[in-house]
Amino acid sequence: MKKSWLAVLLVFAIALCGCGQTADEGDDNPSSTQGAWQVTDLGLCTDTVAANARMPWDLAVSDGKLYVGIGDYTTNSGPTSIRCYDEMTKEWSSSGTVRQEAIARFVRLDGQLIALGTDPMDSGAADCYLLKDGTWGIYSSISGALHVFDAEMHDGSIYYGIGCENGRSAVVKQDIATGEWTDVALMKGGVSYIAALEKMENVHGKRVYDLFSVNGKLFCVFSCAYTTGKTTMEFFELSGDAFVFRQALVNTQMEMKKPVKNQVLLNADAVYENSCYISLGGLYKTEDFVRFDKIDVPNNGCVTDLLVDGTDFYILSTVQDGEMHQNVIYKMADGKPAEVFAFSSATAALSFAKCADGFYVGLGGAVFAHADNGRILKITYSE
Repeated sequence: MKKSWLAVLLVFAIALCGCGQTADEGDDNPSSTQGAWQVTDLGLCTDTVAANARMPWDLAVSDGKLYVGIGDYTTNSGPTSIRCYDEMTKEWSSSGTVRQEAIARFVRLDGQLIALGTDPMDSGAADCYLLKDGTWGIYSSISGALHVFDAEMHDGSIYYGIGCENGRSAVVKQDIATGEWTDVALMKGGVSYIAALEKMENVHGKRVYDLFSVNGKLFCVFSCAYTTGKTTMEFFELSGDAFVFRQALVNTQMEMKKPVKNQVLLNADAVYENSCYISLGGLYKTEDFVRFDKIDVPNNGCVTDLLVDGTDFYILSTVQDGEMHQNVIYKMADGKPAEVFAFSSATAALSFAKCADGFYVGLGGAVFAHADNGRILKITYSE
């Protein structure tokens, strides 16, 4: 677990909220303390796979344990171990190995923690996994799906945003009462948008990355990739039995950012106080997916993750500064991000989760081969 310990130096520049205090320059202690804040390096979540397969796409906390979704579905690094850190024993372990190339997102459905599978290792279904008694079992299997990117409960069904093969929609739903599966059409100009795209020779991928259930409505974020390298993003609203086109990204002022040049685009989403927040690097707020209001993040960085914890809404932002990354956790206050904690790291802060006394932060994303990919920090606050 200390594979890159001697090769990598983590420098933590710690800023107390509103105080502008930082750790002493040149502090090379992996556990740094300044005032009431403390950063503890929990090491790599695993050292048994290559750096690209340690990308910590998402973090989740359940029953005193941290779960880390890792993998690389571009180079096909599966099977994938869902990593677990036990607060009692202070040790890393595998909570289960799944037949997916990556776990890109955790969601909670009816209070249960679900891991969404990205890219099955064979031609079978894309699976989602339920955490029960500390282990993962099959929650659902979606035939014809290459990836599962999001899931939401809405009006008696579970809706899944997927990456699909021809013949399937990019949204499928399962009736909770009967278990019946149905493809949900995406309609644009009165016709099936997916069917129209499948007739085009240069379409490479069809995906719904995000689903938003808010104010009794359900929205989805659809992306299409072309062999020319062009990627489009469009927003749809559920109306009756189908999603209906609302707006295209190109018709908004939304700005795409990346942690570093040529890095993969990251999506993060949240619903807070009856509004939808979406990050494409820049952070935006919307209620109808027609009008988008930009949220100015003070460090002007790439927003890599969003987190709602009860009545609190947190934002994780990173910006490259030379060979280091400057990362900030913000808390939304009076409609504006207020700095909670700032720190530096050798690679980007990619994901975070709330624990009882602070946050876990997953590092990764500057480059797929970075030795610090999969390093997990714990940031705690004490009175």
